[in-house]
Amino acid sequence: MQQPVPRLLWDGCDVKLGSGARIFYPDLVNLYGCTVGAETTVGPFVEIQRNAVVGARCRISSHSFICEGITIEDEVFVGHGVMFTNDIYPRATTDSGAVKTAADWQVIETRVRRRASIGSNATILAGVTIGEGALVGAVHNRKLLQECLGLKDWIVSRPVAAVVSVRIPRRGASPARTAAMELRYGTVTLLPSKGPKGRAALAMQVVHIVEQTPRKAVEPVEWFLLTTCAVDTPEQAAETVRWYTRRWGIEAFHRILKSGCRIEDRQLATEARIENCLAIDLVVAWPEQKPHLFDWTRGGCGGTVRAWARAGQHQTTRQ
Repeated sequence: MQQPVPRLLWDGCDVKLGSGARIFYPDLVNLYGCTVGAETTVGPFVEIQRNAVVGARCRISSHSFICEGITIEDEVFVGHGVMFTNDIYPRATTDSGAVKTAADWQVIETRVRRRASIGSNATILAGVTIGEGALVGAVHNRKLLQECLGLKDWIVSRPVAAVVSVRIPRRGASPARTAAMELRYGTVTLLPSKGPKGRAALAMQVVHIVEQTPRKAVEPVEWFLLTTCAVDTPEQAAETVRWYTRRWGIEAFHRILKSGCRIEDRQLATEARIENCLAIDLVVAWPEQKPHLFDWTRGGCGGTVRAWARAGQHQTTRQ
């Protein structure tokens, strides 16, 4: 068994290693200005950046990236190739075209609570909190019962059932826009994932939308949505998309509570105290969100849904 690696290997980089921390293949990792807790193991080809904190007795598997602003509590498992992020709208330059510097950038913090597990190849978006004991699995093309195709391949091969208009909010320098989206839906039976034997296959409804003609230099929007709600008509599929778009307003409201009101910094220990604190912070947060509420509430499938029957024989319109 390899011995714990002394701090001398990263001399001058202010890396803090807890007692018994082990860095496998130290020549193949990049650590600087970070904290790694006691008895934590770090695999090869891992980068942990300045001001990142990894707790005690964690396992950081190979090829993972833990950037500034990430806090990983004790006993967390991080699989191979896990990518953390700390910027919601990353850009190489400012709106004026100048190269961004540290002064143009704000770290969006992320926290992974105790004993959580993150599967291989997962990408963790900035600003989230992964709860204690949570299990995060990376998205992949699930196998279907009685089908040779995977989930994504199967739904993309189906005919377009409707075209819906989705209001996409502003992202960084990209203005808000209304996107025309091709909509497909269907019922699938997912094979059970690897694990204890005896698990049954799971019947789900899948809704897929993809932008028809995105603007130049704009990445097209594409969503794969799984639900247990009934999706038997184009209208029901469009309603599912509308529900999903409500997440933008919810995420913004939570961001105001976390970054503006800094509710997580309170470290309140009882439910009653948290409720009392929220009663005040919600009053503060609501006026901050209200100016943008109109745009967010229009973020669903507004206007017209055009549904075509088989082979495009006729068209129906619903307002």
